[in-house]
Amino acid sequence: MTLQRIITEISRNIGSLEVIQYGRDGKSTIKAKDLLCGAYALDDSIELRGISSMEISLERDIFLSYMKIGPNSYRFDNRKFNILIRPIEY
Repeated sequence: MTLQRIITEISRNIGSLEVIQYGRDGKSTIKAKDLLCGAYALDDSIELRGISSMEISLERDIFLSYMKIGPNSYRFDNRKFNILIRPIEY
């Protein structure tokens, strides 16, 4: 599945998906969770935006991997972050 197709599928479900960010900043671990309100595929990066001002920018390089892991679940990985997009848990 191409990156553009994944971003298109995510954009169709805006408002019903949450974005969860895991990362490492030196010795500390970052975990952030927000309601997804925007997903954009730019020429050199992917932009994901949350409703409470979360902004994630992933560069398109050889370290970026992405996959669809379920009906409405997606995973993006690079050297710094692991991003999980999934339906909102009630």
